[in-house]
Parts: sequence; structure tokens; C-alpha cells
Amino acid sequence: MSFAGHVMDMISRIKANQARRRDPFDRDVKVRARQLRPELLEPCPPEVLAAIRSRAEQQRSRTHRIQAVVFAALVLIKVLLLCLL
Repeated sequence: MSFAGHVMDMISRIKANQARRRDPFDRDVKVRARQLRPELLEPCPPEVLAAIRSRAEQQRSRTHRIQAVVFAALVLIKVLLLCLL
């Protein structure tokens, strides 16, 4: 590919990226990017959404607790090692 071809490819990628950034919250853009047809997506009832959100929150809090325990254990090990030296 000649230099002009590389430049044209770069310009087309810049235009595509700008088009994607224009409306990042546009659901159709995300659906089209994954090659799904929007008409196949069913609306989700509020009860199911609430269940998904609560499950995600529980998982997030569990992960946070695990991270806190690991961090505390590492701090404790460091303090013990500093005391022994």
C-alpha cells in the first residue's frame, strides 16, 4: 500500500471513531456494533431489572469485602515483617 493509501486508511478510521463518539449513549449504535437486530431485543420487566440490579450490587459488595480482607492481610503481614526486622 502506498503512502496515500495509509493516509486514507487513517482518515477513515478517524472519521469512524468520531462517529462512534458523537452519541455514546445511543443504544442502536451499540446494538449495530455487535451486529444484533434491535427488533429481536425484548423489553425487560421492572421486576427482572430490579433482580439483576440487586444481584449485581450483592456481587459488587462481596468483591469489595474480599478486596478489603486481602488488603488488610497484606498490611498485617507487612507490619509483622517490619516488627521482626
